[in-house]
Amino acid sequence: MRSLRILAVDDEPHVLDLCREVLSRDGYAVETAVDTDAALGALRARDYDLVLTDLRMPGRDGLELIREARQLIPRMPIVVLTGYPSIESAVAAVRQGADDVVTKPFDNEHLCRVVRRVLRNASGTRHQTPGPKLAASSLILGESSATVVLRNLIRRAAATESAVLLQGEIGSGKELVARTLHDASKRQGEPFLALDGPALDTVLDRIGFGGGRENPEHSGAQGLRAHAAGGSLFLDDVDELAPGVQARLLCYLDDHGADVPPENGGGTAKPRVIAASREDLQVAVKAGLFREDLYFRLNVIPLRVPPLRERLEDIPILVNGLLAEYSRLRQQPPRRFSGACLQRLACYSWPGNVRELRNVMERMVSLADGPEVTTADIPAEILQAAAMEKGVPGESRMVFREAKKFAVGQFEREYLHALLARHDGNVTRSARAAGLNRSAFQRLMRKYGLRSASYRQAKGELPS
Repeated sequence: MRSLRILAVDDEPHVLDLCREVLSRDGYAVETAVDTDAALGALRARDYDLVLTDLRMPGRDGLELIREARQLIPRMPIVVLTGYPSIESAVAAVRQGADDVVTKPFDNEHLCRVVRRVLRNASGTRHQTPGPKLAASSLILGESSATVVLRNLIRRAAATESAVLLQGEIGSGKELVARTLHDASKRQGEPFLALDGPALDTVLDRIGFGGGRENPEHSGAQGLRAHAAGGSLFLDDVDELAPGVQARLLCYLDDHGADVPPENGGGTAKPRVIAASREDLQVAVKAGLFREDLYFRLNVIPLRVPPLRERLEDIPILVNGLLAEYSRLRQQPPRRFSGACLQRLACYSWPGNVRELRNVMERMVSLADGPEVTTADIPAEILQAAAMEKGVPGESRMVFREAKKFAVGQFEREYLHALLARHDGNVTRSARAAGLNRSAFQRLMRKYGLRSASYRQAKGELPS
């Protein structure tokens, strides 16, 4: 099957080279164009799965490319590249149909995450019924008590208009939580603008908060507010902001960051603020590293995003979800992880959290032989670290109820796998052998990401 094809458009050759290098490593086929006319010609000549375009180019700019690409291919996923000074135009591009924005210079992994997310959304969730709900593209996977609590808090916070402060370690999924909260709220369908510390510093300078209060005649802040109107403003890594930037941010929020949107069209709706921090800001306030007034402004509804080591029993569900995404994006047959492999992965503390799990899983799937990923495919450094940490999940890092749930899940998955392998994927015969009705057996298969077609293609081996 062919790799997903991306068309990258930029007038700077070094940017195109970097996009090609980064996205090719992630499994995509990348083609390039240096201007809007060349890009439109390429779109007319062949099929692409996503367009990645700069906005400011000689001649016809990226906004024209977005408009004409939408006419040619209405459902084409589009990601905008922009430098910090053009952030307002980038948000305008989102309003005209772009799916997401990546600021230059970009972090390689962030670019890949955005591309994966936009492609995932395009594959099945671009057209959603209106109304507050958890978007399918942003599900917080897992059934541990920590994950269930987080999902419930997201739903409750989504029903309000108050500012939210997310606190969690690197790689724990703070931006995913922010987007899920946005998608579950009344602001669903409106812009979601994400800014990290460096981008925020530049934008505040750009819109007139460089040294004092804004000039009322300055249009930058009003433009930013207008483009993000009715949506959500996600401020990442606020714990890394310098004192001067904290002061300018507080000034901007006081002037432009109201929480409650106007009713019945009585004015321009202001963006909801969702901030995120790796560190405990209350500790930073006590240490004199973070402004107390800004802390209170952001911390109306606090949400803690738990690290993966606190929800290790979610690993089988997370792996199945990541596997499905990986197979869909690369158009490859689905793989499966043996029960023993999943159990060994759950003995590791995952300091890099879900981001580290994703990277390790992709490495294992890419290098594995055959349809099943086993303990032999686990990187040596993960095995060594897990051995040094000692203990099994049920003994060292889970309460009894969660350890029991994890063990039952492992048994159920291996049991279903063995039955399906024995009966060559025949669900009716497998269900009969298990003493279950067919629908109950299929529910368990869906729970553990097992597909009968995988067993019809080739007999599976029992988990090693």
